[in-house]
Amino acid sequence: MYTVPLTASTYSPLLGALQSRFPRPEAASPIRDTVPRPEIAYYPRALAICALPVRRPSEGQWTHQFGDCALTLTSHGTDGLPYGQDRLIPLLLGTLAQRQDSRTLCLGSAYQMLNMFGIAPDGRGYQRLEQRFERIASCTFQVTRWEGETERTTTFRLFEERSLWYELRSRQSDLAQFVSSVTLSEEFWNELRNHSLAVDLNVVKGLLHAPGNLDFYLWMTMRAQNVRRGRFTKAPLFGKDSLFQKFGGGYMQQRDFRKGVHDWLRNIRELWLDCPAVLSTDGRYLLICNHKSPFGN
Repeated sequence: MYTVPLTASTYSPLLGALQSRFPRPEAASPIRDTVPRPEIAYYPRALAICALPVRRPSEGQWTHQFGDCALTLTSHGTDGLPYGQDRLIPLLLGTLAQRQDSRTLCLGSAYQMLNMFGIAPDGRGYQRLEQRFERIASCTFQVTRWEGETERTTTFRLFEERSLWYELRSRQSDLAQFVSSVTLSEEFWNELRNHSLAVDLNVVKGLLHAPGNLDFYLWMTMRAQNVRRGRFTKAPLFGKDSLFQKFGGGYMQQRDFRKGVHDWLRNIRELWLDCPAVLSTDGRYLLICNHKSPFGN
């Protein structure tokens, strides 16, 4: 992946591609007027670079490396490794850590946690939320970063103390209203303070049912925030350190993955009108601009 200046020869085709494939509504358009104002959520950058598994792993340990970052998950319980919509737990913890500026977090009631992500507060929703917390609680996260010749590894659990609604099932009649809390591990607290990614909660809620698409959005947002004004980055779909290596685990053919990326972009565009990314005309690259420039908010 590398960045390219937005010169007259590069800016015009990129701008034209974005405007022709994804026409932006006028300022007074009822479509734009009905789009919810962004509500900020926060996610660990390491998990945006090396995402959690999309499907349930069959083993008790799982490793994924992309570029200069690697993530290893190890389960220490019988619930298995986190996967799929379990992403909402680090999203919840990261967001509340930023809002409350504290290692000890008031999570609110189970109803409030589900409502935050637009999940129906029914028996199935509560049961799955409990299972997600259990998988996260029994998992060790190991993040390795390489900076040239230097290797830095951090191993942690997301929280070290907890008081969650379902643990008091025998003593609490209205579990849905019990106010849960956790104390983050010092290592995860430092990870959030130093490496948090700000994302649009409305987009997250719209993609939560599709973990692969959500991972793509989180990673793309991080790349867009890192691109300098007046430049864009070119991410290869195939080859070394490509999007296929990062997101293509469920695809057998390159043409199917290219179509999958096109569909992911379409889904994101429906939720994020100013999405600053487009596939190159030859389908070999994903082109990403700074999401605030040159196209504005």
